[in-house]
Amino acid sequence: MKQRLAIILVWGLFILGCAAILLQGPKIQSDLGQFLPGDASDAGAGAVTGLLLDTLRDSPASRVILLGLSGAPDQQLADSAKQLASALGATPHFQHILGTDNTMPESEQALLFRHRYLLNPAQFDELTLKQALQQRLKELALGTPLDHHQLRRDPTAVHRQTLQRFIDHTGPQRHLGVWFSADRKHALLLLHSTAPAFALDPQQAAIEAIRHAFEKTAAPGVELLISGPPLFAVESRKRIREGSQQLTLWASLGVALLILFAYRSPTATLLIALPLFSGIVAGAAAVVLLFDQLHGIALAFGITLIGLTVDYPIHLFSHGGNQRAAVRIWPTLRLGMLTSAVGFCALVFSGFQGLAQMGLFAISGIVVAAVVTRWLLPALQATEYQLHPSLTPLINLTLGISRQQNLRWLAPLLLVVSLGVVTLQGENLWETRLNRLSPIPAAQLEQDRQLRARFNAAEPGQLLLLQSHNLERLLQQTETLSAQLEQAQVGGLLDNFDSPSRYLPSHQRQLRHRDALPDSTSLQANLSRASEGLSFREGLFQPFIDDIAAAKSLQPLGPESLDGTLTGIRLGSLLRRHGDGWYALVTLGGIHNPTAIARIASDSGARYIDIPQQASQLVAHYRDEALHLIGIGGLLILLILAVALRGIIRLVRVALPVFTAIALTTALLTLLGESLSLFHLASLLLVMGIGLDYGLFFDHCQNAGGGCSRTLGALLICSLTTLLVFGLLALSPLPVLHAIGLTVSLGVFSTLLLTLTAGNTKTRAMM
Repeated sequence: MKQRLAIILVWGLFILGCAAILLQGPKIQSDLGQFLPGDASDAGAGAVTGLLLDTLRDSPASRVILLGLSGAPDQQLADSAKQLASALGATPHFQHILGTDNTMPESEQALLFRHRYLLNPAQFDELTLKQALQQRLKELALGTPLDHHQLRRDPTAVHRQTLQRFIDHTGPQRHLGVWFSADRKHALLLLHSTAPAFALDPQQAAIEAIRHAFEKTAAPGVELLISGPPLFAVESRKRIREGSQQLTLWASLGVALLILFAYRSPTATLLIALPLFSGIVAGAAAVVLLFDQLHGIALAFGITLIGLTVDYPIHLFSHGGNQRAAVRIWPTLRLGMLTSAVGFCALVFSGFQGLAQMGLFAISGIVVAAVVTRWLLPALQATEYQLHPSLTPLINLTLGISRQQNLRWLAPLLLVVSLGVVTLQGENLWETRLNRLSPIPAAQLEQDRQLRARFNAAEPGQLLLLQSHNLERLLQQTETLSAQLEQAQVGGLLDNFDSPSRYLPSHQRQLRHRDALPDSTSLQANLSRASEGLSFREGLFQPFIDDIAAAKSLQPLGPESLDGTLTGIRLGSLLRRHGDGWYALVTLGGIHNPTAIARIASDSGARYIDIPQQASQLVAHYRDEALHLIGIGGLLILLILAVALRGIIRLVRVALPVFTAIALTTALLTLLGESLSLFHLASLLLVMGIGLDYGLFFDHCQNAGGGCSRTLGALLICSLTTLLVFGLLALSPLPVLHAIGLTVSLGVFSTLLLTLTAGNTKTRAMM
């Protein structure tokens, strides 16, 4: 009795400790960036990949929210856009709101205006000044709105060059004081949120603020379309959370009803749930301890351990459920636990943090569930449970299949056929598109693509990458590259490009512009001669002369001077620090001659990058790494089994059905049109764990000389619970959960069938 109380006390303290960790830990995460590699460069995928992933996770572009207003005449759309922008500007959620103002904020304008002669080349000879003054007179005669204060300080309109470079690459055309799409059917706003894209609570508050402000300000009939990374992050969390909650509810209810039907005992149902509950709590706590967070997909995958850990108490109950039964089945159960844990080690060492969480969750849950089954359940059980007689026909059916000696060649035959099907698929076997992991519906992604096209902001497919430990050298390189690309653009090799040097010249160039500024005496003389015969009063442009003199003592601007500005945001998406160095991205649009552009990049020391191709290579790299780890794990499992089973025949009888089921499942998935991802591989590991459990217990009962009817009854209930859980998962609209559910469902059914056909013919005659 004391021993039982001690076991219960230890278990209770363990659960309380895990609960304390979870209660103090962070909220469940849903950032799909965790299913991107943690550090690609360290993992060997290459520095370029690491830089791109760094940009993907944290860049100004990740904070952009796009709004489109449609469904009404253009004047109503313009008025609604202005009112919406005004309402949103009064909230703390947005750093900048673009689309309704003609100019950037005054503070930023003042900064750029003060440094205009460093940022832009300018000439101040008599002819150039005369042409500039004549142009200003024409603009005044035409009624062009000019800032007279700015006219006195910048008669050559150098500041316009700075603004024009920004405007040309920031938004679409303007109509009625608002950005509009080319067909004038959509008024457009672009917002920069104050929070990072994956700071989900602030982003959700920002999205709700947009919808609330729209309801208050929009004219009748106006419709709102929202898109952008922050919205997708919020929507992903919602879908993952809802999917996980629904899965937990229906899976738990379904398994409970199935166990209740099989044993006709509420007590047995509750006892069987204890290892599962303990495994889930332990797995979640282990992930929080190691990663300081828990992803929703890792939690959903961990909950699916119901398909494996619930097998342990079912086997115990099928053999009596008491202490003697626990001692008798423990060697087999322990071996199954060990091989399953070894298999999931491949995920723990994956470069994807999300997959590593899934692997750690699985290992921790499996080990704890097995320990609870071995020691806690026998201490709690007061009676022996038997499967209800209504299951006898199904048990007899499985016995009949196991007695069919002519089916013993089914596993080798299916293995050969399946490997042939898989081999014929070649590279088509694998899914290498990262966007296929997204829980966002395809229709919403298409809306995003269309809205970006209206903004002239489609995601670039190709870019040029420059790297350097020295920022100044890097900016000089981008200037050289930009000059070559400008010539290529004139020659029709590409439609457009954007470069950091468009917004921030190198210090060397800024100093060259500054040193070229004339002294006050020379400038005054040139200006006096240039203004002769023109209707400008004497002394009007003295502020212009004073600004030139002041500019000669200015220091060059750097990226830090532009932090928080619109120019800084645009610059930050193209020029970023990475580790102890810097990198610059030059985005390309409308490439008509990729070979020529690649040659220009090579001559400039830049790397020409096809983003979709780079992403595919990234996924392929981590797939190959995962396959390598799984291969090592598989060999280790075979070694463990060989030592434990002490015979090549028993090893083949246990392992062959499992590895055949994995090959068969892979072949079936390809025939169903599925391309395999890393999540399919994770699911196949679970199939291997479940299959080895089936094979080991079936082998144990046969070598024990009898009792296979009880074992087959347990295997039947185990497979039904697993098929129920993962069948529900296969119906999930989330691509990741669907992949896991479909893979395990096919694998478990195949494993059970092949295990029954690979039994020992000698023991069959005894049954």
